[in-house]
Formats: sequence, structure tokens, C-alpha cells
Amino acid sequence: KLWIASDSWADSPKIAEDNAKIVDGMLRIINQPIVVPDFMKYFYNLNPFNNPQNFWFIQFWEELFQCYVSKHNMTLSKENLFTLRASCNGKEKLADKFLQTDAVFSRVSYVMDAVLSIVYSVRKICQSKFGTQMSSEMARRNACIDFVTPSSVLSNIFNITFNSVTNRTVSFDKSGDDMGRYDIINFKNHEDGKLNTTFLKIGEYDGKTGLLKIDRHAIHWPGGVTSPSYGLCSLECPPGTFKVVAKPICCWTCRTCPRGSISNAPGATSCTQCPYNKTPNESKTKCVSTPMRFLRWDKIGRAHV
Repeated sequence: KLWIASDSWADSPKIAEDNAKIVDGMLRIINQPIVVPDFMKYFYNLNPFNNPQNFWFIQFWEELFQCYVSKHNMTLSKENLFTLRASCNGKEKLADKFLQTDAVFSRVSYVMDAVLSIVYSVRKICQSKFGTQMSSEMARRNACIDFVTPSSVLSNIFNITFNSVTNRTVSFDKSGDDMGRYDIINFKNHEDGKLNTTFLKIGEYDGKTGLLKIDRHAIHWPGGVTSPSYGLCSLECPPGTFKVVAKPICCWTCRTCPRGSISNAPGATSCTQCPYNKTPNESKTKCVSTPMRFLRWDKIGRAHV
């Protein structure tokens, strides 16, 4: 079996740590990682003492560095006595825990694009409604709020195009989908008794052009096999039969062509009726001339072919 993983779980370190043998040969589809230098600089400079507005950040920091952030000038509390953790001093460095190449940062630019999409949609709504009607900026803002609804924001997102913080063109199709770009990553477990795994980029997909590039020779298939697994619920129907599709649509049954009809290609969804002067061959793969037969009568009136 071959796992095909979305980016919701493919980047989890637990995959390589605990399930390497199970997901050996896995293909994961992830957004192409795009580093945002300004965000990296901002993120690396964060600590619990200069980022107090984010309540969850303190818990994140304590768990990451296994220390305790003192509260109300108390260096020890019941929680700290129980865990026996040292106090955090704010000099712990996020750069020691996260590299710029880590998968966690590959989504940052896309989160920014999502927020900017809302911003540009709201701007479009407000400019179209109150662009020149009101002199006061505060009056325009207050009036615009009444027109900004989930449905109006969504409908206007379909009609915006802008450059992201990474200078990527962001636009949406008629269904509201962005033209994404994805990397296809192959996972290899070396099985040498140690945690020795490899993630190798073997392809990419461009949603704007529809171009898919895959280096088939670089793929490591699960179990050490040299060819891909079958991805079908049912095998293709042979000539002389037709397929009756069920649900899901990758599953079907093969039925023999009805009397007087043929199918001459694999995977046929219907059969073709033979002309009046021809009949199917035994395998029902082609129409052949109907053999001519004559009746011969013997002396006592019995017919013979």
C-alpha cells in the first residue's frame, strides 16, 4: 500500500519517528515552501516578555524549552514545584529550535495571503459603496461596516488579484480556488535499525499552468518494489465485455456483451451491435460474416445441414 498524504499531517515529525516502516514510500503533497524573511526576523526575536498579548505563546514557550515563566514576580508556584522546571529567562532562542527550512514555516506566506485576500475584498466593497460619497474617513468606515458580510466578502474575493508579500500573484478561479503550487515529496525509510529517513522532492505541480513534473526514476516505492502499486478498485474490463460503474467510480463490474454485440477495446463502457449480415465471434471481440448453411432432405423427409 502507498500512502498519499496531504500537508495536514505529512509534515508531522511523528511520521518519521513512530511510523517509518508503515509509511515507507509515502508521497506527500505540500504547498511549495516560501520563506518570508521579515516574518523570520520577527519570529526569532519573540519571547514571553516582549509578546505578552499572546496568552498561548507563554504555554508554547514553556513546553518548547521545558522551563517556567514566572508570574506576578513569583519564581516558584505549585505548578513549578510539581514539574521542577527552571525559570525561563527570555534568553532561550527560537532559532535553536526552528530552522528556516522547517516545514512549519512553509505555510506562513499562505496564511498572509489568506488575510490579505479578506483585506482586498473589504477594500473593494468599501470603495465601490462609499469611495467619494463621504468626506470623513471615520464616516466611510462606519458606513462600510454595515455592508461587509461573509457573503459579500466571499463574492468579491472571486474578482480580486494582488501580489503577495513574497511577490507571488494571487488570484482565484470561478470556484474561489487559488492557483496553488505544490511540491511532491517522497519518504524513504532506510531500515538500518536507526532513525534514518529521507524526504526527497521528486516532483511539483503548477495549478496555474496545470503542469505536472515527476521524476519517476527517483521514486522509492514501499517494500522495495521497483514499480508502482495499482491505484484501481477494479481492473480494466477485457475486450468482449463492458463495464458497469458503481460507487465509487473507480469500481465496476465486467459483463459479457449481449447477444449480437461486441466490444473490441479494453475498458469499453458499452457494446456495438453487429450488422444484420454478421455475427459476433466466440469471444465477442469482432463481427464476422454469418456462415451460409444449406438444408438437405433425405428420402424420408428429414432435414440435414
